[in-house]
Amino acid sequence: MQQSAEDILAARTCGKCTACCRFLPIAEPTLSKPMGVLCQHCKPGQGCTVYELRPGACRGWNCGWRKLPNLGPAWRPDKSGIMLRMDGDPFVDGVTISLIGGAPALRNRQLDLLVSAWVEAGIKVYLQCVGPQGFLPSLTLVNPVVEDAVRAGNPALVGRALRDIFDAVQKQHVWQPDRLQHVSTVLEGRDLPV
Repeated sequence: MQQSAEDILAARTCGKCTACCRFLPIAEPTLSKPMGVLCQHCKPGQGCTVYELRPGACRGWNCGWRKLPNLGPAWRPDKSGIMLRMDGDPFVDGVTISLIGGAPALRNRQLDLLVSAWVEAGIKVYLQCVGPQGFLPSLTLVNPVVEDAVRAGNPALVGRALRDIFDAVQKQHVWQPDRLQHVSTVLEGRDLPV
């Protein structure tokens, strides 16, 4: 019996992972948080201290690890260094591989297989490299770079291409500030769940 998306989400709790609390920029009326800065409401070992009052951007978001049944416990972002972002329909909007763990996360050979499968299925795959705190990440469409390796059935070449993209970003990318200040009014009751 195949699990529903709701069953998968219910079974996969975040545990001690707070990757989204650090690496997602948030710009809402009740909470503004720059990229790469731990949310002021997130406490180590506790997670979100205002979970029931969290704003819509937090409430409606789940990482790909929580959504994809074929990804085991080692794929949880705090363990893998990879936060998969599927903010819409993967076949329309694509999948973003956010390297929150930097270059070491690219040693995951399962990532090479996963990217190969997605590209072969016609899904747009983006590699997002995290920059300095408070700066927007880079975003690179991977498909044109790895298409030949995918056609050849060579996941190792896909992995090499991902590492080359990462290296090129580190050498050439001009990081842009996200211009967000850490401000929260969530505790004033303006974002109570309805």
